[in-house]
Amino acid sequence: MQYGSLMSERIAHPSTFRSWAHGGDIETAVVSMYSAHPSPSRRDKLEFASRRMALRLYCCGIDADDYVGRNVLDAGCGTGEYACWFAAHGSQVTGIDLSDGSLSEARAYARREGLRNVVFETRSVLDTGLPSDSYDLVYCTGVLHHIENSYSGLRELTRVLRPGGKILISLYNAVGFLPREARRRIARRLGGKDLKRRVIWGQRLFPLMSRRLTRANLNDPASALYDYFAIPHQSLHTIGQVLKWFDRLGIEYLGSFPPSVPLDYPAMLTHESFSSVDEEYRGPLVRLAAKMSPGRALQRRRPGLSSRAAIQLFWLATGVDIWSTCGRKGVGGPAFTAGRGSSSTR
Repeated sequence: MQYGSLMSERIAHPSTFRSWAHGGDIETAVVSMYSAHPSPSRRDKLEFASRRMALRLYCCGIDADDYVGRNVLDAGCGTGEYACWFAAHGSQVTGIDLSDGSLSEARAYARREGLRNVVFETRSVLDTGLPSDSYDLVYCTGVLHHIENSYSGLRELTRVLRPGGKILISLYNAVGFLPREARRRIARRLGGKDLKRRVIWGQRLFPLMSRRLTRANLNDPASALYDYFAIPHQSLHTIGQVLKWFDRLGIEYLGSFPPSVPLDYPAMLTHESFSSVDEEYRGPLVRLAAKMSPGRALQRRRPGLSSRAAIQLFWLATGVDIWSTCGRKGVGGPAFTAGRGSSSTR
């Protein structure tokens, strides 16, 4: 695998990270897997999202109260955890995905909860078919790294975001993801093109990780194993790469979760909702840093090269493999055309 230089933060085109899916087959293969094994498929979706959202939005500079009655797009919504969370907080929400299995689960949960201000539609993040400048917030977590061209997906989502609106994307980090990528590659090597065999090998070789993945309150415990060991396609990205994408699309950087600047960690570690986040953010090194951290306000400064390098190595050491970045769409930025673009950036 070619990751490029951490210091220069060049990274290979997403095609470098394909497994057995190629070209137009990537979307079909990924959608097929998630239709059979919807993810994240939490039974209590609102409880799951609530544990994650407070700290994530705080670090990214988003206040959910600002979006009461406003239009929110959950792009690649999966089984609807975050779409339902925004709806429960008063937003008018559209959740889009291509996985019929995931959308069916999302719709059923929204009905049970009586959430009438959320709709789920079958649409691609590469070509949403939605009007330009129509959403106040675009939320896209764990999606763009599973499509053939992550930048084109971001460009399409920026098109539907109104000027001044905010966008949050979550991506696999090229450094922090290395241990997980090694496990996935071993399972793929032994299991070949058969996704079920990849999962079987993953369970055999990594039983502790497999038990950790399936101990959550899931409708389909196997969904977590397929997402971890058997995904047909994924791409890995650096902080610097995402910043370049934002610059190219006229998006102002607002913050990230976890923070991309070391001096912002004290504010995150002492935030009231920190104790509720997932284990990867509460490891021994993080707990030690929390004890040593003086209280200070979150600055959300754009990270420089040295900060990016240090933070990504810290993520590798602490097991953080995915991070969220937030920005604001500028007024009078580049013109956008609808549909699947061929634009790419390396």
